[in-house]
Amino acid sequence: MEKVASAVSAKVGRGSAGAQYAERSVLGALAYADLFDYPLTLAEIARYQIDTRLSPEDIASCLNDSKRLAHAIARSGDGFYALAGREIVFATRRGRAAASARIWARARTYTWLLARFPFVRMIAVTGALAVNNIADKPDIDLLVITAPGRVWITRRLIVAVVRLARVLNDDLCPNYIVSEDRLRLDQRDLFTAHELAQMVPHYGFAVYERMLTENDWASEYLPAAFQEPRHTQREARRTWIRRGLEWLLALRVFDRWERWEMRRLQRKLRPKYGDSAEVICSPDQCKGHTGLHRHWITTRYEQRLHELNLV
Repeated sequence: MEKVASAVSAKVGRGSAGAQYAERSVLGALAYADLFDYPLTLAEIARYQIDTRLSPEDIASCLNDSKRLAHAIARSGDGFYALAGREIVFATRRGRAAASARIWARARTYTWLLARFPFVRMIAVTGALAVNNIADKPDIDLLVITAPGRVWITRRLIVAVVRLARVLNDDLCPNYIVSEDRLRLDQRDLFTAHELAQMVPHYGFAVYERMLTENDWASEYLPAAFQEPRHTQREARRTWIRRGLEWLLALRVFDRWERWEMRRLQRKLRPKYGDSAEVICSPDQCKGHTGLHRHWITTRYEQRLHELNLV
């Protein structure tokens, strides 16, 4: 979608150009959310507006006054907005919010436990649960940041919790583990910007803030999405047991174990390597997005923009 200068600040009623930018921004936000069967509130439209930095008041004026949006957007009685003809997503969001609420308590238990593991520097809930949009497959997706040089030993320790979760009928998915010195992401697009904006950090808030700073390019796609902090929790303490284990496992004798863990998974996932599959096994990253989700979303979003005459 064509970039619109983030300095747009005029009221949408002041000229057709401002109104047109606002309409495109609102429709773009709703079109993206619709790919996840996810209607938005006014506050969420303002937060995830595409390429503009309009105030919530500007967005509200656009929604109320625009003839184009009157035909293109459906509204629910409890404050949700969706693309016209997609009213079914209102009930979908309510049902998924209830399902997500039941999973959050268990997710917090797992992140509390993992935050006390050696070399873990940050944990954030990502994916559908981060926005209370759990569907048929109730995954608990996690992004984990580790100390440099210990991505793979940390992953092996985390796998023990993954297996415990499986016994408890929970699907814990730490599908992105990355080193603290590799916070700047390679993939820079609307999908990745949304993932950054939506993640919910549970531990390592200073590292989380650094990650947002390292990926400030994301504000080019979502200029209003990074203005408010995403956490209020107090930081977990690093216990003497954890410090002792880190000292022990940081010894050079364990470097061989680190390399062995990486090479073992490289052999296992080699058939799934590729840009679309998003599988990375490197000394500073373990990315196990073996599906084509990002590719599908990006392609479908471009199609939706064409359908809405936004490109």
